[in-house]
Amino acid sequence: MCKKSEANITLEDSIDKFNIVIAATFTADPLRDTLEYFMDKLNIPYNIDFAPYNQVLQQLIDPKSLFSINTNGINIILIRFEDWFRYSSKTVGLEVKKELILNNSKELISVIKKKVENTMVPYFLCICPSSPETELEFFQTFDYVQNEFENIMSDTNKLDIIKYQQVNELYPVNKYYDEHTDRIAHLPYTEAFFTSLATLLARKIYTYYSTPYKVIVVDCDNTLWKGVCGESEIKDLEISSGYQKFQNFLEKKRLEGMLICICSKNNEEDVLKVFDSHPGMLLKRDSIVSWHCNWEPKSNNIKNISKKLGLSLESMIFIDDNPLECAEVRANCPEVLTLLFPDKDYEIQNFLNNIWPFDDRKVTKEDTKRTEFYRQNINRERLLNDSLCYADFLKGLELKVEFESATLSNISRVAQMTQRINQFNFTTIRRKENELEKLCLSNEYKCFVVSAKDRFGDYGIVGTVIIKLEQNEIIIDTFCLSCRALGRNIEHKMIAYISEYALKNKVENIVIPFIKSGKNSPAYNFLNSICTTKKVDEMKNIYTIPAKVGASLKDKVFENNNFKDESSNISEISSKNKTEDKKKESDFLAYIAKNLNHVNKIMKEVNAQKSSRTLKNDSGVLPVTPMEIELEKIWSEYLKLNNIGIHDEFFALGGTSILLIKILSKVKQVFDVEIPIETVFEGDFTISKLSREIIRHKLSKLDLNEVIKVLGDINLMPEHQIIKSLFI
Repeated sequence: MCKKSEANITLEDSIDKFNIVIAATFTADPLRDTLEYFMDKLNIPYNIDFAPYNQVLQQLIDPKSLFSINTNGINIILIRFEDWFRYSSKTVGLEVKKELILNNSKELISVIKKKVENTMVPYFLCICPSSPETELEFFQTFDYVQNEFENIMSDTNKLDIIKYQQVNELYPVNKYYDEHTDRIAHLPYTEAFFTSLATLLARKIYTYYSTPYKVIVVDCDNTLWKGVCGESEIKDLEISSGYQKFQNFLEKKRLEGMLICICSKNNEEDVLKVFDSHPGMLLKRDSIVSWHCNWEPKSNNIKNISKKLGLSLESMIFIDDNPLECAEVRANCPEVLTLLFPDKDYEIQNFLNNIWPFDDRKVTKEDTKRTEFYRQNINRERLLNDSLCYADFLKGLELKVEFESATLSNISRVAQMTQRINQFNFTTIRRKENELEKLCLSNEYKCFVVSAKDRFGDYGIVGTVIIKLEQNEIIIDTFCLSCRALGRNIEHKMIAYISEYALKNKVENIVIPFIKSGKNSPAYNFLNSICTTKKVDEMKNIYTIPAKVGASLKDKVFENNNFKDESSNISEISSKNKTEDKKKESDFLAYIAKNLNHVNKIMKEVNAQKSSRTLKNDSGVLPVTPMEIELEKIWSEYLKLNNIGIHDEFFALGGTSILLIKILSKVKQVFDVEIPIETVFEGDFTISKLSREIIRHKLSKLDLNEVIKVLGDINLMPEHQIIKSLFI
């Protein structure tokens, strides 16, 4: 429907970009502007391609389609049930239409299910609303089909079903349907709804693309409760519905695997009394991993939390009600996502709804145990400090390490580790679940997972190794170990296990590529400590260790101070290597939470980003009549141009068929005249021509006496007064 933009490149030209491919049963091109706005602001290197009009099934079936050739990104399917009988005869009855909906949905489910089983990228299936009249008429059928999609596709993690109710919950609009543009161009929605839908899709893409945050650091006074605990009686502190929602929200995030920490300018004793004694407290003391209640700058406390937990500043979110405290943290910890908590109770839920990094992600078994692990780690640190030597510490741990091949049940955790682990990661190759599934099924690769437990508790799955099998050597493709398992010689046991596997398969050498990332110096130091052979090229180091040597590492105890020192270096490493892009991303996410929480605000922001250009108009034929002036305003709004002349040709100015439809729809609203789209393509399309068409259609509605009266007055007035007498 729309001309392909010159900036829109093909997938073959965008190998390194995150490809967003969209196929819809209707004209969906208006999604582009909002999607581009968010991708640009979030610094996601993207390419957006729209499949040919109404070609959803063809995209899923054709092995050469945009869907099929997309190996890095997201494929998005937009369906509107009404479109399945849009072109049926008007005489087709209700029951026949229902049958069409059921048959088409059954076919689509079958095709999608088969497609996602062998896909390299995930799919979003968005069920969009039909016209209000059709929604009412087919409510039960639509609801049944929607549930069928959810039930049948629930067993795959490669498809995310998005219902339009989700769009309405987060970004409600007063009017979603445009009958006029739907009829003339199968463009069924208003600009506001397209903006809402595109924003939700952008959120989903961000959640899929980005690395998850791990820690939430919260203030107490006027954040967890209303009031100052050191200056008020506990009973006078107010925990109203908004604060309860926030506390419930934090507890939910804790159960999903995020760590909750307190950072408050207070006496710790006063804060603990509120947690223990206030009847309205929903967040419990046991939910908090780390307490920092003192009068130090909050940025210092956040850095200390980073060191204590062994997690980078980039993985942390800080929430405080005080703008000065937020500014201090932004200045001294720019990697941290800093959010200003609202001061009005009724704004809290909307604030929480618009923090994109909090959107639901897949939760693994290890995520649900994360808080408990970090609490157990306090006991491990105590044992370390009490031990005379490192060997005594390991002996006291009673550590057990187990290895097994990766399975479908733990592939989510493997993917998560490749995406999240930075310190002890040899190659920093990030892999998605679907890619790992294919890799594990091949004969060329083997994937192992590493689990550990000690007398203080179960670590769960803490590491993964992916190897490539060659004739005379094994190449380590991926080697990750969680920072919470470092310093226990587990990394040595992992090398030993792979070496033993090599010896069983009569392979003599293990080849270990290492790509420096700026954060994986612990892995670099480890490899230099166990390998003597190293080859260096421009991009990476290639280490080699004989399998017999590697196998001998299994039961040796290596003096290792990393357990104490590694976490203390994280903040410094992160600080040295932080990028301006990360700071911009954090600033923009904070801006979204505060300012881009309503569709009208988003529309205004997106439109403002398309900076208006001013034409150098040498023709001297600028709008004169009230109608021409009004039309020039409409054209300027959509073309983002100023100083448009009445003889400037629409498509030469950068107009597209989608913009044309929007302009004709606006003309219908303003002048109550419907201009057939066919008229536009008969010669040049200009403001002058459009104004004449409006006049002609207006005159055609007048009776003969009215026309004669107007024509009789023509010689008595200038042109603009004639038009004014007719329409203004």
